[in-house]
Amino acid sequence: MDQETVTLTESAARRIARILSAEPAGTALRVSVEGGGCSGFQYRYDLVRETPQADDVVLARDGA
Repeated sequence: MDQETVTLTESAARRIARILSAEPAGTALRVSVEGGGCSGFQYRYDLVRETPQADDVVLARDGA
């Protein structure tokens, strides 16, 4: 996946940073797409404290 295919708005980055500020250091928001749901895919949002995987796309903006 190319980083240009994902847009992280300033507002979203601020909200994510606010959520992460209440979590232990090193916590990140992981967004993933899995099979299932009405259209054959579903989004999953998790707060994780693990090293990014080789196929992860890591985005950072405004503290998020």
